[in-house]
Formats: sequence, structure tokens, C-alpha cells
Amino acid sequence: MSADCAIRETDGRVARFFGAALRSELPRICLVPVFVLACYQFEWTALRSIVTSAFIDAASWFGIPAARYAFDSFSCNGQHYQFVISCTALDAFFGSIPLVWKRFVPFYRNLIFLAAYFMLLSVINLFRLEIGFVLFLKGISWSLAHEAMAGVFYFALFLWIVRRRGWDRSFR
Repeated sequence: MSADCAIRETDGRVARFFGAALRSELPRICLVPVFVLACYQFEWTALRSIVTSAFIDAASWFGIPAARYAFDSFSCNGQHYQFVISCTALDAFFGSIPLVWKRFVPFYRNLIFLAAYFMLLSVINLFRLEIGFVLFLKGISWSLAHEAMAGVFYFALFLWIVRRRGWDRSFR
């Protein structure tokens, strides 16, 4: 068998795999923006207040001189900062629900998993916010300290979902 034939044979298997995988995953992927849009239909004031409180409580551990300004805002070094929905990672959580939901697992077990997943995601997100703010106070630009940290957080979440869905095993 020539190398050219081997490549074509491999390409055919890859194309068949992607066709089948895409057909089975497409409904889940299409639900991601629907779930994110649903998340943004609410203000989530209670959650934003809880995240603000948790951030201010943990800020002292990290040496951040933060003082509450409003239910979802704080002040630091004369600047005011507000927690919006994306600061809570709730949009990422909602968007990931269709991808982490297991169809053949009982409903209550999925709900238990989602509750634990949300709590862990919230703790990791709070840590991300604190570290990003420490970096910002140390002189790193907001783009790097906050936005790049968010990018790393979302990419790590994506990689975890890839592993959970088993997509990484599909390419071995």
C-alpha cells in the first residue's frame, strides 16, 4: 500500500467519524447559545451580591483593599468595580449544561452533578477574580490581569468539557 493510499484511507475514516460525531453532538452544541441567552434574561442580583460578598471577604486574604460600594459593587483605591453576570461565570455554567448533561443518567443524578459542578466552578471563578485583581494592583494591565485570566479560565473549562464528553479519546 502506498503512502498516498494510506492517507486517503485515514482521511475517509476521519471524515466518517466527524460526520457521525457532528450529527450526535450538533443538538447539544446548538443548545449552548440558547442556554447562554436564557441566562442573560435575568439580572441574577442575589447571586451577584453573593459573589461580591465572597470577593470582598476573600480580598483581605489576598491583600486587596476592597470595600463594598453597592450590592454588586466594591471600591478599591478610589475606583469602583461592578460584578456583572459574566463575573459570576453563570453564563459559562449555563452554556455548558447541554454539554455536560448525560442523557442516560437519571434526572436527579444530573441535578446533583450540576449543583456540585456549579459550586466548584464558582470557587474556581472566585479564585480567578482574586488572582486577576492582585495582578492588576501589582501593575499588570487590566487586559492581561482580568481579561486574559478569564480566557484561561474559559479555555480550561472547555478542556474539561472535552475530556468529560470523551471527545479527546476520539482522536487517539
